[in-house]
Amino acid sequence: MARRRSRDGQRRTKRGQGSRRARAPEPLQEVQIEVDLDGGTLPFPKNWQRAFGSGHAQLATRADWQKQLRRSVGELGLRGVRMHGWLDDDMSVVPTSGTCGSTSHRGLCALDCSSRGARPPLLRYRFFNVDTVLDFLVETGVAPIVELSFMPSALAKNKSRHAFANSGGIKGVISEPSSYNEWYELVAAFASHLLRRYGAGELSKWAFEVWNEMWGVPYPDAYLPLYNASAHALKAVHPALRVGGPSSAKLQHIPELIRAARKHRIPLDFVSSHHYPSDPSCHYAGYGPNVMDAECFSKDILAAAELAASAGKPFLLTEYKEGLHGGPGTGFGGSHSDRAYAAAFVMHTVPLLSRLEAVSWWTFSDIFEENWMIGRPFYGGWRGQLSAGRRVSSLRLDRVNLPIVGTASSRSTASPSRRTAPSSC
Repeated sequence: MARRRSRDGQRRTKRGQGSRRARAPEPLQEVQIEVDLDGGTLPFPKNWQRAFGSGHAQLATRADWQKQLRRSVGELGLRGVRMHGWLDDDMSVVPTSGTCGSTSHRGLCALDCSSRGARPPLLRYRFFNVDTVLDFLVETGVAPIVELSFMPSALAKNKSRHAFANSGGIKGVISEPSSYNEWYELVAAFASHLLRRYGAGELSKWAFEVWNEMWGVPYPDAYLPLYNASAHALKAVHPALRVGGPSSAKLQHIPELIRAARKHRIPLDFVSSHHYPSDPSCHYAGYGPNVMDAECFSKDILAAAELAASAGKPFLLTEYKEGLHGGPGTGFGGSHSDRAYAAAFVMHTVPLLSRLEAVSWWTFSDIFEENWMIGRPFYGGWRGQLSAGRRVSSLRLDRVNLPIVGTASSRSTASPSRRTAPSSC
C-alpha cells in the first residue's frame, strides 16, 4: 500500500501500488563553535540563588515544605528565602489575650501595662514559632530576606482588614498600627531577640524588608511612618542590620522613598520592589515607556535599579515570575510554569538582570497559600516544585553555566554541566 500527498500536504493511501522506499534522512551536519579563550568574559553572579519566594511563614513549619527547601538548596543552590507573615497572629508573636498582673483582658498585655502589673518587656512577645522556622533556615545555610509583616491584631488600628479577606488559613492583618511607637517596640524586640539567638555575624547576611506591596498601608501617609519606625528600631539594636523598601508592586514609589530617606535621615540600606511581565507597564493594553518593547520587563527593572544606584543603594527584585496572571494562553494561576515559555523567559531574562543583588522567583514551591490552601497535589500555579514534590523544569537554570566557556581547544562544543530594646511598661 503506497501513500501519496494531497494538495494540502497530507498523506493519502492508494491501494494496489507497491510500497515506495522511504527517503533516507540526511546526515546531521557537524557544528563547530569558535571560542577565543583570551577574550573577555561577562560576569554571571547567579543572583537568582540569593532568594526565592514562599507563601507565609507558618507554612515553613511543615515537614514537606522543609524537605522541598532542602532540595532547592542542594539542586538549585538556593541561599535565601522571602515570605510574608513573620508577625502574623498565626505565628503567635504578640498574644491576643492574656493577663497583666491578676486582671484578665484581651490584647492589653501587648499594648499597655502602665496601669496594671508590669510584665518584663521582652516577655510580652513570643518568638517560639519564629525560632522554629529560623533555626531550620540557619541550619540549612539559608539567609532570609525577613519581610516585616503583617500587623498583629493586638496592635492593629483596623483589626478586621485581612489579606485575602481572611479566607483560608492565612491571618495577615493589613493595617497600620494604632501606635507607631508600639510597632517600633515590637520590631526592636524582634531584632534584639534575633541578635541574641544568632549573633551579628549571621544577621549581617540577612536583609529586613518593610511590609509587602503597601497592603493596607498606602504611601506615604501610612507606609512612610511604618518604614521610619521599622528602620530606626533595627538600627537601634545593631547598625549591621540591613533594612530596605519600599517592597512595592509594579516598581512603584522607589524615587519617593529614596528622597524621603535622604530628606528625613531615615536608614535605607537597599531598595526593593516587585515586577511581573503581566504588570500594566508591560501589558499590551497598559502603559509605560517600554510597553511595546520585547525587552519591556528587564528594561523597566533596570531603570528602577539605576534610580537605586544613583543613590548608592543596591537593588533587590524581591518578587518576579514569568507572569503573575499566567503566561500566553493561560488564566490566573494556570500551568504556565510548566511551559516552554517559562523556561525561555528565565534563560533570557536572568542574565540581563545580573547587576541586581537579588532576583527572587515567586515561589520555590506550591506549598503556598493566599486565598486558600489548594487541596490537591498537582496544582500548578506558582512554583519551582509541586505540592507533591515533583520538580518543575523552568527553574533548572543551575544546570547551565553561563557564560559558556570553551576548553583548551580553539574549537569545541559546549554542553550543559551540573555543577534598642524596648522600654519597660
